[in-house]
Amino acid sequence: MRHLAESAAHRVLWVRGCRAEAALPFAAAAQLLGGLSEHFETVPPAQRRALEVALALADGPAPASLAVHSGALGVLQAACAHEPLLVLADDLQWVAPESRRLLVYIGRRRSHERVALVMAMRDEPGGEVDLPDLPVLQLRGLDVADCCLLARVRG
Repeated sequence: MRHLAESAAHRVLWVRGCRAEAALPFAAAAQLLGGLSEHFETVPPAQRRALEVALALADGPAPASLAVHSGALGVLQAACAHEPLLVLADDLQWVAPESRRLLVYIGRRRSHERVALVMAMRDEPGGEVDLPDLPVLQLRGLDVADCCLLARVRG
């Protein structure tokens, strides 16, 4: 993930899951969208209000998930109109389910946008995450021979 972030030619928005914040519903969403607040005004008022309430930027009753997800997608669409975006979500297993669903929603609908989304998670017991209709690449650990080769190549 660090290599992707450092080699990206475009703006990078990096969300990192944290075990201590895994129970905070929209902490990762706030991390993702916090630097894009200037684009909140571009989404319809109902979506903007739902997004602001979900991110604890405004008071109100718990918003409908679809309004929050649509608002977040709208904010990203507005932001990528100015420049392409690379969204990285690391340690997805520690992102609260509400923010994970938001990321999956964005991932399933960003095919025509100038947004690339890469999510990574560790294979831990109880850390299963459903990623419907998203391409998945599962990486496995290196064996001893691969580790020796890597050590030789890297000096």
